[in-house]
Amino acid sequence: MLEIHSKYDFSTLAAPILGVKYKNMKVLKLYGYDDAVKDAGDLATTNVDVFTDIGSAIVDHKAQTYVAFETANDKPLVLSTLWIDQSSIKPVGATRTMTLTISDVNATDEVMIPQLLRGLNYTNFTYTVT
Repeated sequence: MLEIHSKYDFSTLAAPILGVKYKNMKVLKLYGYDDAVKDAGDLATTNVDVFTDIGSAIVDHKAQTYVAFETANDKPLVLSTLWIDQSSIKPVGATRTMTLTISDVNATDEVMIPQLLRGLNYTNFTYTVT
């Protein structure tokens, strides 16, 4: 889930309506419809347009969680969390390093473990077998 004051890169589900990709977007707040509509205006129409574009059943706009993102002007970009491709969300600038030791590995493990990591979208890793 998105965290306030954190930055993310992400794509939307309805590119013709919402734009394709957003980079380095800072989350200002998470809120419900009644507060979000004050910042964004007509969310109901946008909601219908988005779900129609992606060919999905329309979810009640008042039952969604909205995210306000910082923009270059004073008006935030407000999107429903349902309009964001959740698999595309990547935190920006918040990386840490993990050290993992696995005992009793065999030759099969040497091949399988890096493949599993790549399958989980980890590409920047090193390992040593001793």
